[in-house]
Amino acid sequence: MQLSSKYHFKLYNDSIQTPTGKDSVPLGSGVVTGLLGNGGMAQVYEIWNKELEVSRAVKLLHPNCNLEALQRFQTEIKITAKFHHQNI
Repeated sequence: MQLSSKYHFKLYNDSIQTPTGKDSVPLGSGVVTGLLGNGGMAQVYEIWNKELEVSRAVKLLHPNCNLEALQRFQTEIKITAKFHHQNI
């Protein structure tokens, strides 16, 4: 699959383990604090970045996604990048 070099995608072989109790699950530069949503194309997790002291949502595509799903995700990225609102 050839994708624009502008976007960096990492596909995970398995779903990220949702933390239970005091255990934290590392992901990128943060730790998973919970599962926010799950759909046909991806799962969305809440991530806490201790260094920056911010909470963010991270969407991880399912490992079996196809080129069409990746293209939809690229379109979604372009659309959401244009949002400018204090509550987002």
